[in-house]
Amino acid sequence: MAVDPNVIMGKSDKDLMFWVLSGEGGSSDHLLAESALKLRVAQNMLEASREQTNATKKWMEANLQLDETTKKLVSQTQSLARATRRIVWATWGVVIITLATQIALIYLAATHK
Repeated sequence: MAVDPNVIMGKSDKDLMFWVLSGEGGSSDHLLAESALKLRVAQNMLEASREQTNATKKWMEANLQLDETTKKLVSQTQSLARATRRIVWATWGVVIITLATQIALIYLAATHK
């Protein structure tokens, strides 16, 4: 006597696998259970594939965002380097002005005595 397909489909994966492995090979119930098990495996693989695709998509989006952030960081670092270069030149200008002022003060002090 054939088992109702709803009963077969309602079994848990573990029960269905046990029933397939313990059933009489070639019987219609065995073949139906085997087909149901293959369908579940295919569905599980499909779901795993979807999850992997979504994870890969999120990973790619994160990498694109990281790429944009890195570009901004490089640009800001280059701006900082240019600003630092200008500060160095300005500092040398102050040093030269200070040195010239000291020389002028020494000269004026020496010549007015």
